Amino acid sequence: MSGTKIENLVRAIIEKGYVMSLATLDDGGLWISDVMYVADDNLVLYWISEVAVRHSKAIHTNPGVAASITTNQKGEPSEGLQLTGIAEKIEGNLFEIEKKLFIKKSKPQPTVPGVVFESKRGYSWYKFTPKKIRLNCHREFGYVKQ
Repeated sequence: MSGTKIENLVRAIIEKGYVMSLATLDDGGLWISDVMYVADDNLVLYWISEVAVRHSKAIHTNPGVAASITTNQKGEPSEGLQLTGIAEKIEGNLFEIEKKLFIKKSKPQPTVPGVVFESKRGYSWYKFTPKKIRLNCHREFGYVKQ
């Protein structure tokens, strides 16, 4: 199977999905949190989180994270991604990403940046840049991960 076909499948799963299980590590050990994400054209994933929560604090001290995205429904072949990479807090507004988040939430797109934070004091944007992506797509590859 060509690299382009695999990349297209990865992009399709990222686009279809909306929740990423994010694993972080801090002094208390491993921790996993679900976050609603959106992606840019380079497969970088973005979400907003409260700065004071455990996974956000962990990213500040240890940016190495792992994540999984699963999109299959009951009766469908299994498909999903396992990812490892680097996460970081981002200062400021990301207007194009903010618009994508509103679309994913089925809300009207904002017309000015920063709307996403109007009712969320103490929140920030975070981004996850994958360094490794493992594809699980049973309809294409059976149980062999790509």
